[in-house]
Amino acid sequence: MSSDTGEFVGAYGSGGLACSAEAARAADEHDELASARQLFTLPDTIYLDGNSLGALPVAVGPAVTDLMDRQWGQQLITSWNVNDWWRLPGRVGDRIGRLIGAAAGQVMCGDSTSVQLFQALVAACRMRPGRGTILTDADGFPTDQYLADAVAELLELKVVRLHPGELAAHLSDDVAVVSLSQVDYRTGELFDAAAITEAVHAAGALMVWDLCHSAGALPVELDAIQADFAVGCSYKYLNGGPGAPGYIYIAARHLDAAVLPLPHQQVIDGDLVVGVVRTLLAHVHPHRRAEQIGRVELVGKRLARGEVAGSSPVRPGVLALADRLQVEAVGFDGGHRLQLERRITGIDARRRRVVDMGQGDQA
Repeated sequence: MSSDTGEFVGAYGSGGLACSAEAARAADEHDELASARQLFTLPDTIYLDGNSLGALPVAVGPAVTDLMDRQWGQQLITSWNVNDWWRLPGRVGDRIGRLIGAAAGQVMCGDSTSVQLFQALVAACRMRPGRGTILTDADGFPTDQYLADAVAELLELKVVRLHPGELAAHLSDDVAVVSLSQVDYRTGELFDAAAITEAVHAAGALMVWDLCHSAGALPVELDAIQADFAVGCSYKYLNGGPGAPGYIYIAARHLDAAVLPLPHQQVIDGDLVVGVVRTLLAHVHPHRRAEQIGRVELVGKRLARGEVAGSSPVRPGVLALADRLQVEAVGFDGGHRLQLERRITGIDARRRRVVDMGQGDQA
């Protein structure tokens, strides 16, 4: 196991796949994130489904109670100004921005990930008039593919599906946008966002990243890699809870040129203006509120201690644990493991034999 797994290497040992209970306890004792479990309400179980729904942070209960009892119950409509409800999408967006390497003013939290991906795809395609192709992952999350098809139909473009490893062969001066997830949700394979973005730009196209399975689980640096657009959700590794809103990132250099397709609401000096007027006065950048559509979700934005998920010690520790779990002893195919730098947090587990409920062996 590589040395980037830190304390976990010494605790679990680098030789052999077996791991004793004593070694596991020793690893916990040396884990700098061991106290993070106290930040969450968890049953007495090992929870490995944060990629689907993150655990409940203990701070969420008091925050929601305050929202219901004081802000809504007592302060009523005045909370839009007194508690700054108007700007909650931008404030939460800035918090998420710190997890995905985005400077303030480029991330807006609100609506669903599907809505935000539609917004990003349409805006990006409109910025490349005369180009007729969207490239996307043939094995990408189904919703992402449906939306690529919908945008292509709307704008009279075509969609070409491929594996990210085949991207170079398909890039041309007809490609308007490339839309990919940073992580293969089925296998946990991690794609090189920096290299892909650079190649897309070299072809004159724009890049849209889906961060649903990466934000909060590993370092993401959108500004550093010169990303154009990105979207994500907040109910997985950001622990926003079921129904928590999505978010959209638009690079600062594109905020003037990006024309989003859906009517949005804007805040001008504390007053709400509904419509499609793109000139507004907001902090950081005059067009920032153009990403906000419709209502302001309040409960879903009570993200508690989300910064913990993006801290640097998380990824090495998770990789070490994943390596311990994907072992021959429980029948997983260890030979299919990806190299550490090409993995997210999951395990691509392929059983050689499955014997269950008397149904016999299966491939």
